[in-house]
Amino acid sequence: VTYEPANHSLVFMIRGLNYSWKQSISYYLISKSCSSRELNDIIFSTIRRLRNINITVKAFITDQGSNCIQFPNNNNVSPIEPYFEVDEEKIVYIFDPPHLLKSTRNMFFKYNFKINDELVEKNI
Repeated sequence: VTYEPANHSLVFMIRGLNYSWKQSISYYLISKSCSSRELNDIIFSTIRRLRNINITVKAFITDQGSNCIQFPNNNNVSPIEPYFEVDEEKIVYIFDPPHLLKSTRNMFFKYNFKINDELVEKNI
């Protein structure tokens, strides 16, 4: 626990798969960032609490923040096994598609690349 002013927030939201609804369920005010261990504990605790009220979590979606990159690594998520387990239940881990598209776009602006031996450069 620190007593520094918060400059970030971590928000958890659930969304229906069969019906179109979504609801923010918790938020954490953070100074700088939380450790990967703290994030791991928050995620697992949140999933367990949802289970306690009969909400089944099938997938967990995050952006590509540094702690969110650490989470799948710490929980053995891989392309072959794209899930982590909470109390022996599998939960698929997914990076947020809009953030993936934004990252891809940013890479095109940052780097040149070749297609069929022809250099492609950004022209702004």
